[in-house]
Amino acid sequence: MESNNDEPRRLDGRTVSGLQQALREQAIRAMNRGGRSHHGRGGGRHRGRPPGLRGREIGMFYRQRAMEREQQEELESFVLLQPEIIVKVQKMLSEYDSASTSTFRSEFENYFKSIRSTSFEQNMKEKLLESCVEQDDRLDEKMMIEYDEMMDNLKFQENMITREKLPVNTKKEEILNAIASNQVVLISGDTGCGKTTQVPQYVLDSYLSSGKASLCKIFCTQPRRISAITVAERVAWERAQHLGESVGYQIRLQSVLPHERGSITYCTTGILLKRLESDPLLNGISHIFLDEVHERDVNTDVVMGLLKEIISHRPDLKVILMSATFNTSTFSAYFNNCTNIEVQGTLFPVTEFYLEDVLEETKFANFPEEVQRKRPKWEKYRNKYKQSDSLDDYTSFIEPYARSVQDKYSKFVIEGIKNPNSEKINVDLLTALIFHISFNKPAGAILVFLPGYEAISKLHTSITNSKFYSAEKFKVYALHSMMPTADQKSVFSRPPENVRKVIISTNIAETSITIDDVVYVINSGKSKMTNYNPETKLQTLEEVWTTLANNKQRRGRAGRVQPGICYHLFTRAREFTMDALPTPEILRTRLESVILNLKMLRIHDVAQFLRKLVSVPDDSVVQTSIALLKRLNALDEREFITPLGLHLARLPIDPQIGKMILLAALFKCVDPITSVAANLSFKDPFYRPLGKEKLVDDIRVKFSKDTKSDHLMAANVITEYREEKRKGNERSFCYDNFLSISTLNQLEKMKGQFTDLLMEARFLESSDPTDPKNNYNSSNLDLLRSIISAGLYPNVAKVRRVKICKRRVDPRMDIITPEDGRVSFHPSSINSKQTGFEYKFFAYFMKQKSTAIYLFDTTMINPRALLIFGDGEGAGFDQLGNHFILLGDSFRFRTNRVSAEVILKLREKFDELLQKKAINPGPVDPESEDALLLGAITEVLNAGRFSGHPDYSSDEGNVM
Repeated sequence: MESNNDEPRRLDGRTVSGLQQALREQAIRAMNRGGRSHHGRGGGRHRGRPPGLRGREIGMFYRQRAMEREQQEELESFVLLQPEIIVKVQKMLSEYDSASTSTFRSEFENYFKSIRSTSFEQNMKEKLLESCVEQDDRLDEKMMIEYDEMMDNLKFQENMITREKLPVNTKKEEILNAIASNQVVLISGDTGCGKTTQVPQYVLDSYLSSGKASLCKIFCTQPRRISAITVAERVAWERAQHLGESVGYQIRLQSVLPHERGSITYCTTGILLKRLESDPLLNGISHIFLDEVHERDVNTDVVMGLLKEIISHRPDLKVILMSATFNTSTFSAYFNNCTNIEVQGTLFPVTEFYLEDVLEETKFANFPEEVQRKRPKWEKYRNKYKQSDSLDDYTSFIEPYARSVQDKYSKFVIEGIKNPNSEKINVDLLTALIFHISFNKPAGAILVFLPGYEAISKLHTSITNSKFYSAEKFKVYALHSMMPTADQKSVFSRPPENVRKVIISTNIAETSITIDDVVYVINSGKSKMTNYNPETKLQTLEEVWTTLANNKQRRGRAGRVQPGICYHLFTRAREFTMDALPTPEILRTRLESVILNLKMLRIHDVAQFLRKLVSVPDDSVVQTSIALLKRLNALDEREFITPLGLHLARLPIDPQIGKMILLAALFKCVDPITSVAANLSFKDPFYRPLGKEKLVDDIRVKFSKDTKSDHLMAANVITEYREEKRKGNERSFCYDNFLSISTLNQLEKMKGQFTDLLMEARFLESSDPTDPKNNYNSSNLDLLRSIISAGLYPNVAKVRRVKICKRRVDPRMDIITPEDGRVSFHPSSINSKQTGFEYKFFAYFMKQKSTAIYLFDTTMINPRALLIFGDGEGAGFDQLGNHFILLGDSFRFRTNRVSAEVILKLREKFDELLQKKAINPGPVDPESEDALLLGAITEVLNAGRFSGHPDYSSDEGNVM
């Protein structure tokens, strides 16, 4: 180890120039030592060789040792801070008020004591000591009078006539008896039987009429926000009441709560999970209805697992599961073979037609022929994991079917279904079918099921631009989960006479939501589904075929007011290949958000809890998710939740995206970072026409504006689109730059949703992403790239060497990641088009393996950002006495003592700031000590490169 004389002395009394010279000399000495250790000749090499090696064995030994040394050099870099920056930052740190740290640390420890040290089981036992709800005779008498008045209401009596015609009414007494006699009851019924709206009312009315209303408080969960609102409104209407009386709803950021007792609250499943954090026994709630359990979304599966634990402590709590009629045995068996009551479904019969019938009826034959073109290998593999059939697979099942029905259909129909393109979403066919129904079929609304927002937008445009369309004859609505609630609710209004209503929806209209006047359903047979690949550690949103269960649900949307018709835009042959049931979401999704939610519920051994669910996720996925949360600093080494983890658990989005937007709020760069977050959460706004790929790539590079970032390129696109939209030029702007206007509009809406979340968490004063108060640092390029890297961490790659081909970077350059070894920039990444880089490190969101491992989107990042926002074991010395900071368990940065101290001090203080914000969330005051700390971090991130050694720039700096 080097003597103390080789270390820089303390700053006290030393000038900046003197310190700078000392640091330069130390860097040179350190690098020279490193050079001798790796490249020395002579006896040293032989002394390291094991005895007894001969001939080829000696060569193999030195080859292996050279490979190990090369790997070590690949993962090692230099980071040194300039002396003037050290002086400035240390001064700022000394001014940072440490007195408040001890105060908020004490509050923090008290706040987290129960979460970190009390188990879910212990928490339930503690809550048992709290007083339970007691019967209130005076309240019961008052509510009985109100109930009698409701029964006498003429509007209520009119509505009751309709309610009594619902199929579920035939099982009313059986259902009430089963609930009274059992703690858990499963009610299964087809779509339209009335179970969602009627059964909770049966229970409430039984308490009201018997004078026990004060003992009744019903919560009914829905998988979607719009379902909770519309069902609550429907039930209140049936009871001739306003929302907020005996019926109400609660969703994130919006609620109309009913009476505290003698009431029904429709809520999202996530709201019930949040309530469990503070009230694990659900004290005061008498009945929990879990609706649509057959959908198998993650939250519902988790709630079922929790309720299975809770009911043994709450014998008075009634749990009613409500499901479609398929696969009910799974839920019954999970709750110890609980009672199952089946209810028949739709009111009127529904006639089904398939693609071949649709083509015969509409005479449509305009399917594009297959275009064969030579594609680059990377493009062929880009959508490798999307569900699709090869041409041979399609032919193998469609040819025999086509021969079997060739005498039943016209020749053009047979040729049409043999074309593989007939199975793709065809806007022209959809438009033709909608107008065919409108002009040739009796009155009734048309409900079209499409897989996503983009398809909805295209069909909406096609209908409204058609020569057959007129605003006086048609009302066209879009229904999508990301649309504002007010827009979603408009689809339930009935149009004037002789006006055809068309609703274009995702599977949001498949269950719970009932649009009463729908008579015609058009089922595209496609939906969007999340899928997680544990090998690539990537989660994707893919367009897939629906299941038989989905098709049954969609068909059931017709026939509510009269016999209905369902048009399936796939052949009967395709239906034979469809799965029976959808895969439970917990088996095809990342689990970081689930794990954080469980930690907030004080479930410390999440792996053990997840093994108790209806469907058990793969243990490797669980462990991978836990490892990622540790590296994000959301969990500590003992798997306890951290301050940052607390914030991320409160944000209902992916933890990596959540960390990114939270840091954006702290550092005041909300507009560009929410653009990045929206782009990563949704999709890229560019489309790539055949033969125009290179032109699109060049446009993407233009938008990147030398940021060396695919992510900031997308942010620049959104900013310019917003400006062009203000001028009224958005359509020409999008056309000229191969941009999807519908995607850009959706990205803008998502930005608003992100800022709403930050406002709800009290990190922002304004929910406007462009508010200047939110964007003091939005032009600071190094800071923006640092925050992107903090969010995407630990997805980090390092460039070893750069190859130049035709004055551009060869995308096959030497890039490595610790877990994969050599990788490459994807040709579509703007960084594959650059001529040089300032830094060697890159953050990425998506990688995929085909002929090689490709990084699809990348951002060049300052290695100092990794050291401040990353994880690691802190500073130390190598065998030669060189200072280093370890990033994770992979990258090692050689430095000096003072630089290491400053960087690690900033990391420590920033962790303390997150603790402080866990207790007292709020925007950072520009005049506060918190702003001083963030300013010190920004100074380090913005600092120029240290140029005291001619080789230094090849490590932290320019890699060309």
